[in-house]
Amino acid sequence: MNYEKLGICMTVIVVGCMLGFSTVASGEFDLNLTQGVEISPEITQSEDRLDNAYYDWCYKMKLECK
Repeated sequence: MNYEKLGICMTVIVVGCMLGFSTVASGEFDLNLTQGVEISPEITQSEDRLDNAYYDWCYKMKLECK
């Protein structure tokens, strides 16, 4: 009888830990784990350049892209 209670308690603990880990890993809740991380200006500049990369290529190749 005690083994059955122990098995039920261990199952609840393991399932609770797995659900807690998956909830935190999903990113649904903001835990501020990335404090002090700054985005470098090089990354934002590269994103701006990539937005028009296709049209820049078309312009250089003298093609009409839509």
